[in-house]
Amino acid sequence: MDLHAENWPLTPILTTRRFMLRPYAPSDRDVVVRVLNDYDVTKWLTMVPWPYQPHDFDWFLNSFIPETQHIVWVIDGGEGLLGAISVVSELGYWLDPAHHGQGIMTEAATAAIEWYFAQGHDALTSGYILGNGPSAAVLRKLGFQDTHINSGVETARGETVDIQRVALSRTDWQARHG
Repeated sequence: MDLHAENWPLTPILTTRRFMLRPYAPSDRDVVVRVLNDYDVTKWLTMVPWPYQPHDFDWFLNSFIPETQHIVWVIDGGEGLLGAISVVSELGYWLDPAHHGQGIMTEAATAAIEWYFAQGHDALTSGYILGNGPSAAVLRKLGFQDTHINSGVETARGETVDIQRVALSRTDWQARHG
């Protein structure tokens, strides 16, 4: 049984000016493994193992997504995966370093957040490991406000790290994005 196929309908396809946000597919495996094997990417993610192996992707696609029913999108620029974004009650994301500084994550996150609030949710949280300036900048551009700092274990380093927690209300989002 292909659990991925059963989960496919849970994640809607979203489009932006430049990208399609679509569900993960088995064909994304090689790119995901390559990007998440880059320690400079994974060190900023709390729950991603390092080194990242093909079986990690298979588990994520066939077990984690179906069991948790997380909404997780691939950011696809027409030539394949550029990064990924997820929104449940918390926004999470990563982007291939080859595509940093192009406004990709802000554009993709805007679509994901718009979809999230259209589902009737009133608030969304996120966070970034202190020192991750690019992620902090994306969250600020989106309108997130600092709430507190907590600590968490960052899997790749196996260390406890400080995480700046942030929040965004639907009211604040609508005021900024009409």
